[in-house]
Amino acid sequence: MNIQIFGTKKSSDTRKAERFFKERGIKFQFIDMKEKELSKGEFNSVMQAVGGVDAMIDPECKDKDLFALVTYISAAHVPRSHLPRNTL
Repeated sequence: MNIQIFGTKKSSDTRKAERFFKERGIKFQFIDMKEKELSKGEFNSVMQAVGGVDAMIDPECKDKDLFALVTYISAAHVPRSHLPRNTL
């Protein structure tokens, strides 16, 4: 299994995930979202692995405008069954 952590260097959640795997001696790959964005294939793979778009996006995030934009854009490219319930 290849574990990938998608995040930013300054994110406390990213650092927690890295520490979790390091403490257990589990190899992982860190992808800095500030330097490299997800390709369409990577996005679809992650979306499928976690159970849809709603599992990838925190509706309680600080940037509500960005959340609305991402939700809107994902609605145009994602099957309705993968959308957060509040966008149907």
